Amino acid sequence: MAADEILDPPGSIAVLGGGILGLEAALYARFLGYDVTVFEALDVGQSWLDSGDADLTFLPGRGISAFALQAVRAQDDDPQTLETLPTTAAGYAEQILRPLAEIDLLSGRVLTRHRVREVHRLPNAEDPSELDFQIRCADHETAWTAEAVIDTAGWANHQAPAQDPQHRWAETAYFHIIDGRDSASAGQEGSAGQEGEDDWEQRSARGRDAIRRLFAMWGDREGLDLYRPTRL
Repeated sequence: MAADEILDPPGSIAVLGGGILGLEAALYARFLGYDVTVFEALDVGQSWLDSGDADLTFLPGRGISAFALQAVRAQDDDPQTLETLPTTAAGYAEQILRPLAEIDLLSGRVLTRHRVREVHRLPNAEDPSELDFQIRCADHETAWTAEAVIDTAGWANHQAPAQDPQHRWAETAYFHIIDGRDSASAGQEGSAGQEGEDDWEQRSARGRDAIRRLFAMWGDREGLDLYRPTRL
């Protein structure tokens, strides 16, 4: 992660992937005042729904931040919302992921059925010396522009090489890959929320730490941490 990147609100950010880490990153950014668009290839929580009544393999409260859970609770008038967290994959999607994508801060910003096909660099319209990102999705004619990209879906690892074998997105300024994977267990796939020996609880925690560090850098505020528990 470069140490000299600065992106002040309301800078525009494209988040690739509408899973837990994608929504966590989008929520964090929106709370700080950034302009965010999330691109999700399927529907929010689809892989979790497909797993149906399969039990979660992690403690429900540790697979997502308290910050995100509080955002869902605050959106609902029922004081009992999420008092008891779901323990199945489908329940996690229906009670946490989908409601999170619909809270006021994210409403209208999570584009489902938008599979990212291409990401290109192009000169900024106001300052040609600066480069932005242009995002295009399969089956959509619209081209979206963003000052920064957060890839939580593994797009750079799986799609970019076929598009441009010479482009190294992981080394591109303002393009950050946040998937929480441990390099020692990369490639071990499981069902929703299950990552082989690299369990989701650990992966989610690493992803949130990367989100925290990224926005602290972009905001030039080393101590910035929205995940830090509020002192009473």
